[in-house]
Amino acid sequence: MSDELEHLRRKARPDDLESLRRLDRALQRTGWKVGGKAFREWISEYSSYPLGHYFSAPEPAERLIQAGLPAVPALVETLRTKRLSTRSQHDIWIRGHCVLTLARIQPLPTCAIPALLETLSVPSTTLRRLTLRALTTFPVHPSTLAVRQLLSCLKSRNEPEVRADAAQALSRLAAPLPPELRRAALERLTDPNKRVRRHVLHLLARLPAPDPEVRTAIEEQVILDDANRLEAITALFAFDAPRALGFLQEELLLVEKSDRDDRRLLATLRALQLVEQLGVRAEPLLPALRRLPPGSRAEGFLMTAVDSIARGQLFAEKPAPTAEQLRDERAVRLLEEPSLLEPTEPPDKALSRWAAGFLPYGRELCVRIALAAARRVENLWETEYSLHGSPRDALQLVADWLNDPNDTSARIAVERADLTPSQLCAPSAFSASWATTFATLCIPSDAQLAEWKSRAEPLHSAEGGFLGSTVLSACRALGSRSVITMALGSSEEAPRLSEQEAAREVRKAIVDDVLPWVCGTWDPVKDVLQRRKELLARPPPPPSTGRYPP
Repeated sequence: MSDELEHLRRKARPDDLESLRRLDRALQRTGWKVGGKAFREWISEYSSYPLGHYFSAPEPAERLIQAGLPAVPALVETLRTKRLSTRSQHDIWIRGHCVLTLARIQPLPTCAIPALLETLSVPSTTLRRLTLRALTTFPVHPSTLAVRQLLSCLKSRNEPEVRADAAQALSRLAAPLPPELRRAALERLTDPNKRVRRHVLHLLARLPAPDPEVRTAIEEQVILDDANRLEAITALFAFDAPRALGFLQEELLLVEKSDRDDRRLLATLRALQLVEQLGVRAEPLLPALRRLPPGSRAEGFLMTAVDSIARGQLFAEKPAPTAEQLRDERAVRLLEEPSLLEPTEPPDKALSRWAAGFLPYGRELCVRIALAAARRVENLWETEYSLHGSPRDALQLVADWLNDPNDTSARIAVERADLTPSQLCAPSAFSASWATTFATLCIPSDAQLAEWKSRAEPLHSAEGGFLGSTVLSACRALGSRSVITMALGSSEEAPRLSEQEAAREVRKAIVDDVLPWVCGTWDPVKDVLQRRKELLARPPPPPSTGRYPP
């Protein structure tokens, strides 16, 4: 490779299309090819591949993804070409595969965002939905072009799924949000499609408070929109937290009426998931949480919700690690950013290799890392299948083992998580379930695993055995991607974090849960279990005075 070409490679930036064009022209002059073909030759083959007929990317896409950023100019040029084929169907196939390929190139080519936004003008429902979903993985700023194109899709009359995907893309725009989004969101609260209303609520929750009109509209939505009541309650927290807590308490206590009513139970389970997300902000709900009947199907969710409150209290009460404590070798490694072996390496593989570096520090540390990663994604199974078992039960057993390590508790945890999720699950739920299974398998020794005959094997694509497999599965779950094999199901509300965002979220969960223990300031497992008992203990009745209360 010539010095000029190497210089252009170093100067190429994912946010600068012109730098990539210079590199592309230099590569064309040298006759450089990938897999024996030039970029545009691979793109021309997209017309032979129908959209949505493949579990993985077709060969042309794999080749271009492998090439990385140098392929971006050819893909952008293709999207901006007015007519790609005499057959309209082939034109849509080529554009659709270009969109999907751009969304999978690492690092994300943000310079392609304008071309993606312009593609929304093509009159094809399939292509619009693909493009809108791809845009949710990019950090889109609220430029004039972005707002105009997304609002146009939001107003599409006969394409409810396009409106829903547009609402989701709008809810993820970078701040600050332009004022025209406020009026458009309020108008769409009456949309007949529940997904549109749901994402519009997410958008309204990001608007600055106070705003009496928005607060009133969201409160009305809590009362009227049965399909999105919890989303409306969540949005209301940004404008009137006491009122939102009151509505949430009503949802929690539905299970008191009948634990056998699946509809009421499901409402309570989802309300408990919201309590878990709120953490210490849900502390005023503790009296209502104590009223939930013991032994009900909501008990595992209840424990996790109270743990979240306890963890928030302890974070506020306990001291931060000192500079001396942060010099601990394990703390230094925890705070180090995972390094990529090469620019195109997926962030989830880099994070699993980072986690594998803790294997020499002992089993307890590895189990804590695996538990933190699996807990970050446990809700992704329950969002889809709340009434069909819960991975959080196995994770509670992992915490019990950390509190009192013994072979009996280890075996129970492994047996509870020894399940194989159906391939008909949504990819996010599928990977979340495997993250739980792999986390429990970090506990036993090799001899115990052989004795207990666990059916699971660590992922070949992850370093670090079951620990690396747990971390990789958690990242895949947050990115709505499956591990081991293809998950064929789908989800209305699957997370669509980019690979970088998913890896950052999992690493943050690990650092937050493991660093205090490593530094010795407090224990996010044992101290939380103890605080949970204190929070769920019913306060003693007031002493009797022999008089009626006033």
